[in-house]
Amino acid sequence: MSKLVFLKISEGSFEQGFSVTLQIGEEQADQAGQLVYRLTAEVIGKLPPSPGLLQSHQRWQSRYRHLGIQSRLHAPKVQVTNVSITHDCECAAQELSDRLNEWLRSESFRPIREKWLEQLSVQDNIRVILQSDHPVMQRLPWQVWDVLERYKHAELALSAPSYDRTNRPIATKPRIQILAILGNSQGIDVQADRRFLEQLPEADVRFLVEPSRQTLNDHLWQQSWDILFFAGHSTSEANNSSGAIKINQTDSLTIAQLKYALRNAVDRGLSLAIFNSCDGLGLAHNLAELHIPQMIVMREPIPDRVAQTFLKAFITTFAHGQTLYRSVREAREQLQGLEHQFPCATWLPVICQNPTESPATWQGLKGQITTIAEAAESLSQAKPLATGRSRVGWWQAIGLGLLIGLSIVGVRSTGALQAWELAAYDQTLRMRPPEPLDDRLLIVTIDEAERQTYGEAHPEFGWISLSDRVLNQLLQQLETYRPRLIGLDLYRDFPIATDQASLTRQFQQNSNLVAVCKARFLGDDSIAPPPDIPLDRVGFSDFVVDEDDRLRRHLLTMTPELIDPGIPCTSPHAFSVQLATRYLQAQGLVVDRSAPSWQIANLTLPLLQPFSGGYWQADTQGQQILLNYRMNTRPASQVSLTDVISGQVNPEIVRNRIVFIGVTAKSAGDVWQTPIDQQMPGVVVQAHMVSQLLSAALDNRSLLWSWSNLVEGIWITLWAIVGSGCGWLIQRLVRLGLSLLLASGLLIGLCWVMMVIGGWIPLVPTVMAIAVSGLVTRGYRRVGRRSSKQSS
Repeated sequence: MSKLVFLKISEGSFEQGFSVTLQIGEEQADQAGQLVYRLTAEVIGKLPPSPGLLQSHQRWQSRYRHLGIQSRLHAPKVQVTNVSITHDCECAAQELSDRLNEWLRSESFRPIREKWLEQLSVQDNIRVILQSDHPVMQRLPWQVWDVLERYKHAELALSAPSYDRTNRPIATKPRIQILAILGNSQGIDVQADRRFLEQLPEADVRFLVEPSRQTLNDHLWQQSWDILFFAGHSTSEANNSSGAIKINQTDSLTIAQLKYALRNAVDRGLSLAIFNSCDGLGLAHNLAELHIPQMIVMREPIPDRVAQTFLKAFITTFAHGQTLYRSVREAREQLQGLEHQFPCATWLPVICQNPTESPATWQGLKGQITTIAEAAESLSQAKPLATGRSRVGWWQAIGLGLLIGLSIVGVRSTGALQAWELAAYDQTLRMRPPEPLDDRLLIVTIDEAERQTYGEAHPEFGWISLSDRVLNQLLQQLETYRPRLIGLDLYRDFPIATDQASLTRQFQQNSNLVAVCKARFLGDDSIAPPPDIPLDRVGFSDFVVDEDDRLRRHLLTMTPELIDPGIPCTSPHAFSVQLATRYLQAQGLVVDRSAPSWQIANLTLPLLQPFSGGYWQADTQGQQILLNYRMNTRPASQVSLTDVISGQVNPEIVRNRIVFIGVTAKSAGDVWQTPIDQQMPGVVVQAHMVSQLLSAALDNRSLLWSWSNLVEGIWITLWAIVGSGCGWLIQRLVRLGLSLLLASGLLIGLCWVMMVIGGWIPLVPTVMAIAVSGLVTRGYRRVGRRSSKQSS
C-alpha cells in the first residue's frame, strides 16, 4: 500500500510553540498515470515551546561547520583534522537528536504520534511531506525521529506551505535528457560526479564545465531537459530565503538570475533538479517558486567524498527502477559507513517536493507506459502493419490460451494438483479476517491436570477422564445455570457405578443431554454410547480427514449402507448434528436431514462431491460439507472444569447456551490438525461444527461452496487466455513477468474475497494457467518473428 503523509507545521516559534496538522491518505494511479490522493485521516496537535531545541541545533550547526572538513561550500586552503572537534560534533548531534525526539514525544504532540502509529503499517510505502517555512524546521534532522525510523519504506521530503502545479508535457522519448553543470571545482573533485553520470543507461548527458552565465542560459532555453544536475560550490542565506551556485571561477548565480530560463525548462518538462553541493535549502526555496516537481539538495555543507558516495548510490538505485523516495533513503543510509570520518553524513540529503506532482521515476521521465490504461490507449493508437495478420495473431493468442487452459484442466483432473490446491485453500482460509465468538456456545474444558485429578482408573476400560461422581457433580451444577443443551463429548461405554443413581437418572431423563459414540467410518474400532442414554440423544463423533491428515470436512450423517448392524454405535447422525438440530427446532425451524439433501428451513446445505473444489476422487460417503471454521482458534468462550464445579462461573454465560464438555489434554489423543490450528482438541472441532450450522441458519453466515467442474474449467481457461494475451502483447521478459505477477496478484485477491464470502474457487491451476500461457505465447511469437525475418 502506498501512503502519503502531510505534516503541516503552522506559523509559530520555538519560544511559543507550533500548531501541527497530520493528514494521512492513500495514493493510487489514475488512468493518466498520475497519483491521486485520497485523505483517510486527519488530526491536529501542538508542539510545545522548546528554546532548548533551538539552542541545541545552533550548537550542533556551529560544531559541524567548524569541523574543517573539505566541503563543497568553499575550498579551504588548509585541511584541518582534530579528533576533539569531531567528538564535540558527535556529542552535539546526539544532544540534538535526543532533544528532537523528546520534543516529538511531548503530551500535546501525542495525538499526532498515536494517529500515525494507528493508520500506518511498517510494510507501507510512505512519502512524508513536511510543510513549513520556518528555516530551522527545515534544517532539523527529521530522519532521526524514532517513529519515522520504524518504517523502512518511508522517506521525508520538505515542501513550502504554498505551491502550484505546472502543465508540463509528457512525451515518449528513447532517452532521458540531463543537463549537468560542473561548476567551480576548486578544492573538490567534480569529475567523479561526471564519471557516475556518464555510466547512466538510456540517458543523454550534456556537460557544461564551468560555463559562462550566457552559455548556461542558452542551454536552458534551447532544449528540453528532464533532469538538471549541479556539482560544485553553493551557499544559502541563513534563513533559507535564497541561494547561489558558483558556476565558474568568478561568477556566482542566484536562482532569481536564471528565473526565466528555469521557468521555461520547467514548462518544457524539467522534473528533477539535483544539487550535489553544499547548503542547498536556499536554492530549493527559490526553485519551489518556479513549481519544479522535485529537488534533491543538501541541508548543510557536504564533504566531497560524501557527495560522491551519495550520488553513486542514488543514481544506481534510481536508474534501475526504484522510486525516487526509496532511492534517496537507501543512498542516504549508505552514508552511515562514512560517519566515522564525516559525522552526520546521513542527515544531509533531503528531497524538496511539490505536493501537486507525482514523484519521478526513471521510466516515467522517458514518458513510457506505466499503467494498464496507458497500455490500452497506446495499443489502440498503434498503426498495424497488416490488419488481417493482426487479427490472425489475436486468434492465435486466444487459441494458445484455450489449448493451455484445457491442458491444465486435464492435468488437474488427474489429481496431480490436489495437494497444492488444498495447501492454497488452507492459506486463503487463514487469511480471512477474525470473527466474534459464537455466544450461543460454551466449552467446558478438561485439561491434563484436571484429567488426572478428577479422573479414575476403571478395571476394564483403563483411565477415564471423569469419574462418575465428578461428572454427576458437574451436570448438577450446570443444570442450576439452565443451559439450552449439554453435549457430553466423552466416551462412556461402560455402566454407571451403582452408588451414582442420580447420574443414571440424569442420563435417562435429562432430554437436554446429548452424548457420543464412535462408528467405524475411518476403520477404527467402534465405541458404544453410554448404556443409559436413549439412542435418539446420541450422535457419532467420527471425523473425515484428508490424505495429509488435515480436517477440512464436516461429516453430517451416515447413510444406511455405511452403518454396520454389528457395531454398537448405529446413530445415523453426527454429534454436532444432534445438538444443532435440537437447538434449531427449538427456534421453530424445520430441519430435514434426509438424503440426498440436508435442509434447514429454506437453506440447502452444499453437499461435498468427489470432485468438489480442489478434491480429486474424495471419499464423500455419507453427507459431507466443507467445515467453515470460525476465524479464531476457538469458536466460543471456554471455562475450566474446576471453575464450574467450584461455582466460580457467571451463570449468565451458561444460560440458554449449548454447553460442550470435553477433554483438551493431549494425552487423551483427541487432537486434530486443521487449516487454522495444528493441534485442535476434538471438543473444539465439535463446537466449530455446531457453530457453522447455527450461524448458517440463524445469522446468514455462508457455508463454504465451490463451483461445478464445468464452471471451474471455464474459469481456468479464461485466465489462461488473459495470460496468453499478455504474452502476445508484451515481448520484454521483465515487463511480461511483472504483468503476469500483477494478474496473479489480482487473481489471489479475488480468491481471497470469494473465500471471505464462502466461495472456494480454483487458485493454483489458474495461476499456473496465467504463467504458462503467458510465457509459451511469448516464446511462440518470438519464434514466429524469427522465422518471418529469415524467410524474408
